[in-house]
Amino acid sequence: MDKLKFSILDLFGFVFPGLLTLLAIFVMFDKSIVEISDLGLYFISINLSTGLLIAIAAFIIGFAIDQPGTWLYNAYNMLLKKIKNKTIPREIATNSKLNMKEFRALAREYCPQNFYWLQLWKTFKTMGHNFAVAGLIMAFSAFKKNIQTAADGLSNWLILAIAMIIFALLFLHRARVFDTWHYEELVIAVKTLKLEEKVMAD
Repeated sequence: MDKLKFSILDLFGFVFPGLLTLLAIFVMFDKSIVEISDLGLYFISINLSTGLLIAIAAFIIGFAIDQPGTWLYNAYNMLLKKIKNKTIPREIATNSKLNMKEFRALAREYCPQNFYWLQLWKTFKTMGHNFAVAGLIMAFSAFKKNIQTAADGLSNWLILAIAMIIFALLFLHRARVFDTWHYEELVIAVKTLKLEEKVMAD
C-alpha cells in the first residue's frame, strides 16, 4: 500500500505537472515551434528511451516547482481570506489542545486506512497547485510565442495563454477543495475514534 501511495504522489503530484512545464520550456526556447501543431513533432519522435528520460526530467521539474506551487496556493488562500473572509483549510477549528501535526500523527498511528485517504487528498492538493504553476508557465510561454510570431488578433497562442490562466485558477480551486477535505476528514477521524482522549489517558 505504501508503494502504491508514493507512486500515485510521484505520478500525479510531480510527473504530470512536470511534463506540462517541460513542454512550456520547449515552447519558450525552441524557435522551430511556430504553430501549436508543431508540438506534434516532439511526440512523434519520442521512443522508449527518450520517453524514460523525459519522465525523469518531468519528475525533477515537478519536484522543483512544488515549493513555488505551495507559495502560490498559500497566496491564493490568503487572498480568499482577505477578500471573502474564507477560512484557510489548515485553520479549521478543532476545539482541541492538539495542533494539526499532532492530529496527523494520531491518524497515522491509530487509523492507517483513514490516513491513506488523507494522504490521497494531500496528493491531489499537491497536483492542483503544481499544475497551477505549470499552467502559468505555459501561459507565459504562449504569450511570448505570440509576440515572437507577430501574430495578429486572437491567435492560437493567445487563446492557449488565456486557457492556461483559467486552467491555473481552476486547479488552485481544486487544490483548496482537496485540502479542505483532508483537514475536515482528519478532524472527524480523530474526534470519532476518540484518539485525543486515548492519548490524554496514556
